[in-house]
Amino acid sequence: RAIEAAAVRRIEEAKEEFQHARRISGSAVVPNLDADRTWIAQRQSIAADFHLRLAAELDTIKKTSA
Repeated sequence: RAIEAAAVRRIEEAKEEFQHARRISGSAVVPNLDADRTWIAQRQSIAADFHLRLAAELDTIKKTSA
């Protein structure tokens, strides 16, 4: 869910950037997140955070069940 929400936010940011910098706007503007370096970095950061949290939870489970 975090990635989906962040993707929606990034799409809106990219649309605003296009409108501001290039004066391109409208429903035909569909940013390609797969080619967006900012989005790629954000997605990697979210995934890394998730994996750290998951590892911590798994560690807690292992300690309480042992």
